[in-house]
Amino acid sequence: MSDVVKIHTAVAVAVLLGVDYKTVLNLIKRGHLRALPGLRHKLITEAELNRYLGVQPAATGTPAQTPPARPAGMESAMDKSLVSPAAKVVAFLSRSKPNGKI
Repeated sequence: MSDVVKIHTAVAVAVLLGVDYKTVLNLIKRGHLRALPGLRHKLITEAELNRYLGVQPAATGTPAQTPPARPAGMESAMDKSLVSPAAKVVAFLSRSKPNGKI
């Protein structure tokens, strides 16, 4: 019976994160941090706090599965640039020098 869930109050989460109590309440209000439903005092589970922080839970003894390697030349085609494709075209066209031919 090791299914014990650690629960923190919003005040304790604020101390752990190094922020103000109202900041934690705003995180809950905006949906970035989920509190246990139906309670007057906001309670946050350890798992939810780890999810928000991006921390992986400790290993439970099962080996982690690594994703299969991609074959050469099959890199992800997703562009993660913050510049829109239209802006890239405009920048490319402004760099090219017209040679008088159309």
